[in-house]
This record gives sequence, C-alpha cells and structure tokens, in this order.
Amino acid sequence: RAAGKNNPNEIRLLGRAAFISSIVITSVASALIWFGADMMLRSFVSPDTSDFETVKSVAVGLFFVTALFQIPDGLQAVISGALRGLNDTFWPAIIGFISFWGIGLGSAYMMAFWLGWGPTSVWSGIALGLTVSTIGLYWRWSIRITDIASGGKILLK
Repeated sequence: RAAGKNNPNEIRLLGRAAFISSIVITSVASALIWFGADMMLRSFVSPDTSDFETVKSVAVGLFFVTALFQIPDGLQAVISGALRGLNDTFWPAIIGFISFWGIGLGSAYMMAFWLGWGPTSVWSGIALGLTVSTIGLYWRWSIRITDIASGGKILLK
C-alpha cells in the first residue's frame, strides 16, 4: 500500500512495524515451544512407553532447535513479503536459494553424516539456513530502503 502511494517514509515505518510484530509473535511461539516441550512430547508419546526416555533425549534437542528458529523463520517470511511488496523478487530468490539449499542443506548434511551428530543436526542446519536467509533478506531490505530514501525507484519492474 505504501509503495503504491509512493510514500518512502510509510514504507520504512510499516516495514519496521511488521518486523517488530513478527519478532514479538515468534518470541511468544518460541517460549511456548521451549516451556511446553515436555507437555507436547507427552501428548504424542506416553511416559509409560518403554522407549520414552530415548525418545525424550532426541525430542528435547529437536524442541530446543525448533524454539530457536521460530524468530528467524517468521522474520524472513515477513521481510520476504515486504520485498515482494516492492516487486523485489530476484535477489530474495537468490538469497533463499543460497541460504536454504547451500548453507542449510549443506550444513545439515555435514553435521548429520560427516560429523554423525544425529537428527538434531538436520534441524540445526535448517535453523542455520533460516538465520542466514533472514540476515540476507534484511540486508537486501536495508539496501532497498536506502535507495528509496535517496530518490530511487520504489517499485522495481
């Protein structure tokens, strides 16, 4: 909406509001996952099951990583949407490809199979890819906002 109105100040303001909202909401989700991990685990696996402790030892690590990647996952989705609102899709696609297929999948494979760190390492690779994507997309957003503020095109064509 702000891009369509050709209003650079509103673009910056609405972008920041969306980013902060994303961080707040995903922080709550992270806390719920972190502090509710035991309850969630028990809703899927009975504590009376003979392998409960084995499952729990794996699940705790997975819940921890899941709680950690909620914030970058939500933020990268919001920043990506904000860039799409400016018709900026080429560089975000490149950033996503490198982050997820190169860094995320590559590090997950290395940690799981070369280092033998198990299932948690696969989630850790995904979390790393999400974090790198978030940083890259925010960097791209910053470049676009700086360009717009100095008189550049708001909507890329």
